[in-house]
Amino acid sequence: MADDFVNVVCVQPVEQIDVKEMVMPLVVFDVHEKVAKNPDYTVIMNT
Repeated sequence: MADDFVNVVCVQPVEQIDVKEMVMPLVVFDVHEKVAKNPDYTVIMNT
């Protein structure tokens, strides 16, 4: 699971970082209805 995350060390001031470097892909899973029915509901990714 730890391999799923990336640690980034920034060596430049934020004002020098190009906006294109700050944008990352994002996915949102809306499972609020399932969680309302089951508070222990979990999302699992199979690879």
